[in-house]
Amino acid sequence: MKALVADDDLENRDILVRMLAHAGWDADSVGGGGEAVARILAGGYDAALLDLAMPGVDGFEAARRIRAAGTRIPLVAVSGAEAEERARESGFEYCLEKPYTLEDLRRVLREIRKNAGLRE
Repeated sequence: MKALVADDDLENRDILVRMLAHAGWDADSVGGGGEAVARILAGGYDAALLDLAMPGVDGFEAARRIRAAGTRIPLVAVSGAEAEERARESGFEYCLEKPYTLEDLRRVLREIRKNAGLRE
């Protein structure tokens, strides 16, 4: 399984990519929502984890663009709990609330695999 991580904070991106590796996923990362949209629409990812508070194209706008293009990739909003309702309205199916743990991430990844009909 392969994921795309989008976050304008390099340290946050690196941490999430390493956590995904511990969970058995490959991951690429980008620093902005516009680049995330382009990479996702090009294909090759099983899920995308998008920070909601990026400058320029934030996670909300990125999700709207991805959904408007007809892409059904599982989207994970990475942010605080206060943004969960708005994230779901923008097209996110999953939320990973900061600060998150490896177990929190694994729970979301299990849900993605289950909903895709894939085995653990």
